[in-house]
Amino acid sequence: MIRAGEIVLCNIVLKGKKTIILKNIIFSRFYNCNFPTITKEKYSYFFNKYKIKEKVLIVKNIEVILKTGFKHKKND
Repeated sequence: MIRAGEIVLCNIVLKGKKTIILKNIIFSRFYNCNFPTITKEKYSYFFNKYKIKEKVLIVKNIEVILKTGFKHKKND
């Protein structure tokens, strides 16, 4: 799995009503989320970019190809 805030190039398997397999994508995990559950509310850019209609998905598998770094953590 990937750590909070990490950005990776990966192959990912998502499970909702159907299984979704995406290959060679950039994925970043938010610092404050319920990972491995991802929601359209939090990950709207990701859901829209890959035309995912479901509202909630579970990350079943991530095959990391390359770790690219970490997001900047916002100071709240």
